[in-house]
Amino acid sequence: MPRVLLAALFLLTLAPACWCAPRKLKKKSLGQAVALSAQDWQSWAQFVLNEHGPRMYVLIMLTGMFALRAGEAAMLNREDLKLYMSPPRLCVPKEKGRGKSAGHIPIMPEQVQLLQTWISQGVTSSRMVALNQNGKRMITEKYELPAKGRLFAGRKMYNNKKVKQDHLSHHGVWSAVRRLAKKFCTAHPSAASKWEQLRTHSGRATKITMMMGEGVSLAMSMEYARHAKSSIKTHLGYGRLTPNHVHSYLMQERSRQIGLLATMVQTPPSSPSTKTVKKRCRGKQALLPSRATDECQAVKKATPYSALQDCTLKDVMQWQADGKLTDEEFGKIKDSLLKTL
Repeated sequence: MPRVLLAALFLLTLAPACWCAPRKLKKKSLGQAVALSAQDWQSWAQFVLNEHGPRMYVLIMLTGMFALRAGEAAMLNREDLKLYMSPPRLCVPKEKGRGKSAGHIPIMPEQVQLLQTWISQGVTSSRMVALNQNGKRMITEKYELPAKGRLFAGRKMYNNKKVKQDHLSHHGVWSAVRRLAKKFCTAHPSAASKWEQLRTHSGRATKITMMMGEGVSLAMSMEYARHAKSSIKTHLGYGRLTPNHVHSYLMQERSRQIGLLATMVQTPPSSPSTKTVKKRCRGKQALLPSRATDECQAVKKATPYSALQDCTLKDVMQWQADGKLTDEEFGKIKDSLLKTL
């Protein structure tokens, strides 16, 4: 018994120390990558061009143009740009580090034109670079897409060690984007809260959000983003749709419907052929009285009364009794029917 009491007292003496032990703080997460509007995305891409140069600008633009992950864009080869295929497409082949998202992405005509401009003329930018604490210098950089091989070739040596990857590292892109995002928020303080989560995945999120806002079906947008069919929840998480996106889509749909209605109103109805109208007017309830339809009246003037041979004299007499035929019309139709007997 005394041993049990001693053990209990020992545990009680240790308890306060356990209670006062510092808790491990959770690492603050950046959350989901922010999706920008089309105008904000252009501002962000232009900021990257002015602050980091044309090479990083082209990589960031590719993530937003084709909903690419930063690692996929960094590993692209010149041969992956199939600009002269029908239709043009961007090939994302299966390769180590690219995950499960191999596939083909269609390239729109305006995108083909932009890529061809980059290939033929390159991308040029001028920016100020700090030389030391006392001075800066304006430099002009030009990035030309290579004729073959990696679009974004990496270093062959780093710290006197051979680098295994022959392309730009995803971690290098990540650190550059996070550094530029802080500068971008500083340059635009009014929108800093909206853009503080800018990172490499923002281009992919922006493209998917734009497609959803334009009314592209879920199946089409998932195929474009190369998401698995079982990843519907993940794909929907990319779409940062706002009431503005919904309003814009509804206005576009409304304009489309108004355009269709205007086309229908402006297009004159096709007039039925004479044969079709003759068949309509041969029915017992669509004879050619003076109070009949206009199209039947037109046929009555151009067609002899012998065309009414399907009607009987009893029918004609009944129509006259009902006031559907004048005496002159009754006489002509009766004579025409009697001649057929």
